[in-house]
Amino acid sequence: LYQAWLSNIDASQLYPLGQLNYQRGQAELRGKLPEHSLTTFDQIIITLGAGTENANLPSDSIILRGQFNTSISDTVSNLLSPEVDGGTKGALFGITDQLALAIQHHGFAIEALTASDLAKVKVHTEHQINILDGRSGSFFGDLNGDGQAQNPGDNVGIRTYWMQVADTLTNLELASGNQQFTRDQLRAIAQNNLTTIKLASEQASKIFASDTIEEAQPFLDTVHEHLLALVKGRDLDNSNTIDPLTGEGGIQITEAFIIQLNEVPLIKE
Repeated sequence: LYQAWLSNIDASQLYPLGQLNYQRGQAELRGKLPEHSLTTFDQIIITLGAGTENANLPSDSIILRGQFNTSISDTVSNLLSPEVDGGTKGALFGITDQLALAIQHHGFAIEALTASDLAKVKVHTEHQINILDGRSGSFFGDLNGDGQAQNPGDNVGIRTYWMQVADTLTNLELASGNQQFTRDQLRAIAQNNLTTIKLASEQASKIFASDTIEEAQPFLDTVHEHLLALVKGRDLDNSNTIDPLTGEGGIQITEAFIIQLNEVPLIKE
């Protein structure tokens, strides 16, 4: 009976991950990590024999031990955090947060379209572009010509957050081939999402030259498709699957896939 545990170095804090399913020389464990596990625990240990959540594990019951790479786990944790040093958002959290806001204002634009209010369509289209591109972007500005560059977002922009993700991944020092492969796939996802942001901004910009609701609608529909792609990804290879291994994912896949960078080699005790 093999059990997996999260532990800190002195084993004063333990979290049972469960029993490993061991067959034909391979062990598998499926489950959900507890909140803040990357900052609370330092290692994973595999024990032989049954245990409970409050058990004090004798040292001779530990058969395998793997230390977390704190540099990588801290980086992943910071990317996903709502607040890091200096009060800024983690880049992946920022993408999720600002993308929800862009989708909300896209909904406002659709409501205005339904009400045949082209002026409000343009106001909320400006909001979407400025949330996507951020204050430093080439699309950002007073796009509807009302004398003010309106931005309900945080001024960083989803584009800038994806650039931060790509830069962070590039600078990571990784030990294993699996980690390097995961990093390459995540960088491809980042680049594809940056392309999608540019396409969405270009299509949205065409709404400002529209003179009628009918003329604006196809551009707004296309923006909707791009926003969905930023959330869920896009099936680029027509395989009927959105797959991180071909860089197709959006923010949802990225948040799940980046955890794989926390690979922990297990060493026999």
